[in-house]
Amino acid sequence: MEMAEQALHRRKLRERRHALYRALSESMDANTTDDAADDSDLRYFISPSQNQKIDIYQLLRTRNGDPAYKVCVKKFPYTSVQLVPIKAFLPKLQDHLLGRLLGRDFDGDTYGPFTPNDRQTLKILSGKMYSVQTCRLYYTTYDVQRQTDTVNPRTCADVMVHASAPDDEDDAGDHEPYWYACVLGIYHAKVSTSHSDAVNGGEVRRMEFLWVRWLGVEPGHRHGFPHAVLPKIGFIPSTDEYTFGFLDPKHVIRSCHLVPAFTCGRTSDLLPIKNTDARCLQRYGHARETDDWANFYVNM
Repeated sequence: MEMAEQALHRRKLRERRHALYRALSESMDANTTDDAADDSDLRYFISPSQNQKIDIYQLLRTRNGDPAYKVCVKKFPYTSVQLVPIKAFLPKLQDHLLGRLLGRDFDGDTYGPFTPNDRQTLKILSGKMYSVQTCRLYYTTYDVQRQTDTVNPRTCADVMVHASAPDDEDDAGDHEPYWYACVLGIYHAKVSTSHSDAVNGGEVRRMEFLWVRWLGVEPGHRHGFPHAVLPKIGFIPSTDEYTFGFLDPKHVIRSCHLVPAFTCGRTSDLLPIKNTDARCLQRYGHARETDDWANFYVNM
């Protein structure tokens, strides 16, 4: 009898604790939603939490064989084809942060070229960045309603952004209005720069960024309302220099629903390695995927 009473008491304490957690979570969500409703210019919210601290240099040392951090780009010297490894993660992160600090325009891939000397002017405080679980996006629907999406690299990672304008006016008719990406990580870091073109560059500021894996349009696929066919896309091969990159959250329009093209099957050719941080999506509670769907349809 005494053991039963103790078990009942523990269950009541557990239920009370869970109720307190739920109330606290709902209160935080309500405050964030109210702020978004009051501020129509608010595009996103990323928690300033520093619970998950990542040493960037230690991360690169432990992920040395992962193509997500070191891309092997195809080069064509004379008649042969060579795969040249490029340390992509840190230089791309430095270029991304420095381009934003200098106020440069984003062309869809980069903020323009930077030299090693330019990168040396950027300081990431303590060489650390902080990982958070979600990014909340705010947008306006077609019927002028304020809506929100929550991006989570493990459960709901796909987002869409505006595509940059084509370089050739002749290609404007075939121009895709949107680009798509899979979010692999959501981070923030404290940075500063001594670059001569920066305004108040010495001021330490918190900057948020998304680490993404880009998807490209399937060549030769005709889609749209006249054809009654959904857009068809697929991951860019890991040998492309711009397969992985960083994205300012303010450039994200909203999350999107990508439906696997089941008839095209799965493949490991786009990223020929099983254990990689480029596949962090976990479906239905299973372990992370070890290969990719060859293609996806963009649900509209």
